[in-house]
Amino acid sequence: MGKFKKLGIILTTTAFSVGILAPVSQASANVKEPSERIAIQLAASETKVTKGMLINKLRALFPEEFKFVADNEFNSGGGHFFRDDTTVRYDLNFNKTVNGKDVYGGFTFKGEDLELEHFYYQPANIAEALYPAKYSETEAKKIADDFLRKFAKIENYKLREDGFGYYNDINRPLSQPITYSFVYSPTYNGVLIGDQSITIDVLANGQITGMYRNTESLSKATFDSSSQKKK
Repeated sequence: MGKFKKLGIILTTTAFSVGILAPVSQASANVKEPSERIAIQLAASETKVTKGMLINKLRALFPEEFKFVADNEFNSGGGHFFRDDTTVRYDLNFNKTVNGKDVYGGFTFKGEDLELEHFYYQPANIAEALYPAKYSETEAKKIADDFLRKFAKIENYKLREDGFGYYNDINRPLSQPITYSFVYSPTYNGVLIGDQSITIDVLANGQITGMYRNTESLSKATFDSSSQKKK
């Protein structure tokens, strides 16, 4: 953590869990993460990233979805990093009541470019996603594909056939909304990079309610040339 030696930091005892941050998503089932990570909070004076910057980033990614949330209704958790990962992350969240329904969302941006790493969203109209489904799995996949294009060249990603389907399978009560979960992994020279993934959750009413990215820059990895593979 050498680059943080001059920063004022606060060691928190709060355990970090993917499952807590993305309760709707299957991400935790598809990504190998430590069950607990110690978050080290940056002092507010030690970062130039403001809540306004995070809101602008969010609205650029979701130009229509969160218009009902005013800027002053968002909360920012500030910057933090982990002992095993010094990339700084910034949290943004909201919680409000819409037509008598609780609506909330949480977003985590990371790095200097404020890349959206993951989010979860509980909309007010989840009743529209109850059986029978308004959107088929094929239609939901198209929505997920379009969303993936915001973060990656989709032609370089492959849908993991072993990692998507109904979030609640045959045991899902009819009173629970239908959620499709799609897991994509990047490829290099046609080879699937199985330990990296992007998970996107789509309700059966067409709304995206979760995303989790477990990816690192390919520049950090080395690969053998496909021409050198033994035949």
